[in-house]
Amino acid sequence: MKVRRTKMGLSTSVELFWKSNAITEGSLFRAIIDLFLPLAFSMVFSSLIGICDMFIAGEIGNEAQAAVGLGDQLVFLMVIIGTGLSTACTAFVSQSFGARDSESVKRYAVASLALAGIVGIVASVLGFCFAESLVALFSCTPQVAKFAVPYTAQNSIANAPFIFLMCEAAIFRAIGRPILSVYVQVLTSLIAIVISVVLFYSNSFCGRSLDALAVGWITGACAGAVWGAVILWKTLFAQMRSSLFRSVLISDARKISALAFPAILAELGAVLAIFLVYRMLSIEIDSASSQAAFTIKLKIEESVALIPLMALGMSSAVVVGQNLGAGNAERAFRACKNTSIVSAVLMLILGITLSFSSPALASLFSSDITTRECISNYVAFSFLLFPLTAAANVLVAGLEGAGYTQVPMILNFSILVFVRCGLAYVFAFLLGMGATGIAIAYCVSQLLMLVCVRWTFRWQFRVLMDLAARAERRLDGFSTLTIHPIIS
Repeated sequence: MKVRRTKMGLSTSVELFWKSNAITEGSLFRAIIDLFLPLAFSMVFSSLIGICDMFIAGEIGNEAQAAVGLGDQLVFLMVIIGTGLSTACTAFVSQSFGARDSESVKRYAVASLALAGIVGIVASVLGFCFAESLVALFSCTPQVAKFAVPYTAQNSIANAPFIFLMCEAAIFRAIGRPILSVYVQVLTSLIAIVISVVLFYSNSFCGRSLDALAVGWITGACAGAVWGAVILWKTLFAQMRSSLFRSVLISDARKISALAFPAILAELGAVLAIFLVYRMLSIEIDSASSQAAFTIKLKIEESVALIPLMALGMSSAVVVGQNLGAGNAERAFRACKNTSIVSAVLMLILGITLSFSSPALASLFSSDITTRECISNYVAFSFLLFPLTAAANVLVAGLEGAGYTQVPMILNFSILVFVRCGLAYVFAFLLGMGATGIAIAYCVSQLLMLVCVRWTFRWQFRVLMDLAARAERRLDGFSTLTIHPIIS
């Protein structure tokens, strides 16, 4: 449904959209597809930045590729707050939208953006000022650190606009309009890639260096954040009552922070697990090749497999949030459950394809024999890792859409950090299995994650469905009641 260019801004479009909201009333399959396709498309464009960075860094050498991997993880470490804010924003805005409360939709959107702006600036300052200390935590070689420190410091400047951009995208998808985030992401990616390539192959100050990648990313993130803000200002925030929002901004920000904090810790747990693997690889004789192979393994997963997986997860979170806001707990449960099954099947097919093509992929990303062998061993286990990850992540997204962000936090630390890293050390080093041992540790820990998430998901939603049934009996079916406390 297109945005109507009226003096009432997006509010008129929202009212018309509520009259035929497929997310809460129509086909669940149609709802998931309508959300999934734009999100997947925007994420494809986003992943092109990472692929471009790895290819360009490969022309410099293994040390530069390892530096890009370390720098990206450190930048991600700084912006996990943005992911937590986006998770909380999606839960509040989608449930408010499902409850047809337009003022709450705008209130929570404003509060989320305000928090994003503040913490984004903090993240940029910390990343820029403490880049050398952060890189030192990975115990990388001096050759890798020579590239990683300036790359990390420069990339950190983009943390502020990137966190703001993440929050804007969360608002767009929470109200069922992910196509708006596509426009913003396409602009961001095109500017970042074009500037990076032009500067790297030119005779400028960034020529043949990682500085070109950093400048391109900073420029693209700033342009995307500004355009997203313009779209929101002309649509969702048109004619909003500023006095009302000022009076409740602090209260709303506290609510979002309370939900975002566990989500932030959950993301921190995932990053910490990757950090510990990098630390393990640093003790190997050829640590640069090992870290480069692990970096490429992560890039392949993020660029090829996790794009549809993350898009399905985000779609599930929105469907769950809006249906809970509308009082349809059973519909929310059914949507997330079916999506997890479909995503696991799709990822199984993709994983099998990647497993058979692992030698070719390894040759594509590196010319070093040792690095290629490690990459091939990692990718060979995709047929097991991908479907397990798919099913678990979709169920986790459903829990987060319902406002249960504590569960992912607990599971990420207990399973990804302790179980996964412990098994990786035993298999890879004590048993001498190398990259194969790390791949096995990933598969075993992900299976345990799926079992725990599935049990928690069924238990939590059984409680919500019981609450919805009691509310319907009290109201005799003539009205709906918000069954989750976060927007009540």
